[in-house]
Amino acid sequence: MLPLTPCSLQTSDDFPHGQPGPQWQWQANPQDGWLTPYQQGQGLQLCCAPTSSDISLYRLPQLLLQKFPAERFTVNTALRPLFSQEGDEAGIAIYGQRFAGLCLSRRDSKIKLSLRHGWIDDRGETHQESIALLDVTVINAIELGFRVGLVTVWSISTTVCR
Repeated sequence: MLPLTPCSLQTSDDFPHGQPGPQWQWQANPQDGWLTPYQQGQGLQLCCAPTSSDISLYRLPQLLLQKFPAERFTVNTALRPLFSQEGDEAGIAIYGQRFAGLCLSRRDSKIKLSLRHGWIDDRGETHQESIALLDVTVINAIELGFRVGLVTVWSISTTVCR
């Protein structure tokens, strides 16, 4: 029997027991090792998965995605870059026929920020030039976010260990 009250799309970004809730979906069939519980099961650690450097964001299988919860909303996430090797990358993306991602990567022993965007039909991606943020060893957390509405606004802030 269906409930008498309307159902709401789950929007929580909590990961009880270190697992994604039903509002999350993988781009492809998940593989062992793509994510692990973090901080005694209070969060998730998404692990870097090797891919070709020229692959489009649209074609990556290891994306953990959530549906837009409303026409206008704000997303904030904190990343603690634990990149173990050159080329490791993580970020936040808007994904669909058009896609864009604000990504952090480890290049030349620095954390670099880049914005990628493209279309499903693109043969490749357009990359805005990446910029170096800080030395990898001093970043404690990075918050990435965007606000969706008539105009999408991207933002970034960092917390640095001293």
